[in-house]
Amino acid sequence: MFGRAEAVAILHAAMPTTRIPAHLQPWIDARKRHKLSHAHVQMARELGMNPKKLGKLDNDDQEPWKLPLPAFIEHLYAERYGKSRPVVVHSIEESVKLQAQKRKAKHSVKHAGSQAPADDSLRNHLLRAVLRFVEGACTIPRVARIALIGSLTTPKTNPKDADVLVFVADDADLESLAAAGRRLKGAAQHRNCGADIFIANLAGEYRGRTCHWRECRPGVRVSCDARHCGKRPYLHDDLDVVTLETATVKSPQIDLWPAIERRCEVPQDVEELLLRPLGKMMLKAPV
Repeated sequence: MFGRAEAVAILHAAMPTTRIPAHLQPWIDARKRHKLSHAHVQMARELGMNPKKLGKLDNDDQEPWKLPLPAFIEHLYAERYGKSRPVVVHSIEESVKLQAQKRKAKHSVKHAGSQAPADDSLRNHLLRAVLRFVEGACTIPRVARIALIGSLTTPKTNPKDADVLVFVADDADLESLAAAGRRLKGAAQHRNCGADIFIANLAGEYRGRTCHWRECRPGVRVSCDARHCGKRPYLHDDLDVVTLETATVKSPQIDLWPAIERRCEVPQDVEELLLRPLGKMMLKAPV
């Protein structure tokens, strides 16, 4: 004889660990009632059949001209999908467990992504975001050079923004570059910071910043402070508001791509989190 505690323990051990959703329970009942295999249940579900109405089809003993229910399901499945059965068969219980595992894995990834690394200081966060920007921007046609300027090139503990200077040809399509800039700005905003992509031509002349709007064409933004809003799509030439010194454009503090060049004393975190990974990337790049 078992005591109450032992009986409860045995009962809990025998119970399924994953709860069957209410909308799937009728399929389990139908499987038992009509003696269907897991494959037949899966085929019936894929065919959109109603488990509560299978009884009207499973009466070949009363109406001999009808196919037995399993054979009828196989016939319909072959007509619709051109094969006799699914390649992979899962029972209802297995499907529920797999879905639960997928949800758990998805939640774990999402939760891990929302948690900052232990060493994710503000500077580290911005430097990683700049690295992702450079990795994408260097593949955009007509982008010739990328440099880091501003407070990230200094040891400042709490920089307010991430500033990148990009040299492009006059006929470069800036849409992809502006999209990469929006992603950088979004990453910075997660830490209440900003980001700007400054644009210069191949002659070293400052032209403005990338537009931060998804849609950029003349007349879309009445309040736009660019001198020629939309004339060159995704170029925000607000030269009356923001400009760069000629010396900065001619000799930015740190060139990131296509070659690394240091024109200032580089902070250690910039070396480790930005320059070192970019150096490895350039070594692997095809010549």
